[in-house]
Amino acid sequence: MQRFLPAGSPEEKEAVGRTIARDVDEVFAGLRSTVAATAPEYDWGPFLRRVDGIERGNRFMSVKWLRETQFAGEPSFQEAISVAIASGMLTTYHSENPKNPSYPTLCCKLARQHPVVATTLSPT
Repeated sequence: MQRFLPAGSPEEKEAVGRTIARDVDEVFAGLRSTVAATAPEYDWGPFLRRVDGIERGNRFMSVKWLRETQFAGEPSFQEAISVAIASGMLTTYHSENPKNPSYPTLCCKLARQHPVVATTLSPT
């Protein structure tokens, strides 16, 4: 990469390199988001495997917690939550809210019998 950077101090070259790396990351982030969870060609594998791992490590999963904590900064996975709920890959239920019992927490879990979930998570 050094041969493509302008002449200058090492600090200037490093700053230019960081700018280039950030720009490249933004381009790839845009490309990743072009195939939305609503598209028929969406690859559910990464999302479902990640939810599976999260589910196995927790007593329950709040929908809000998934969106805001586990998938923070991942808009495609945040959208996938809504699509997965609407299509039946994730089932929702209410659980007592440990912080405020007057307002139950909306939780979700994988519908392991759903064909896409079963196929994706089955050992091959």
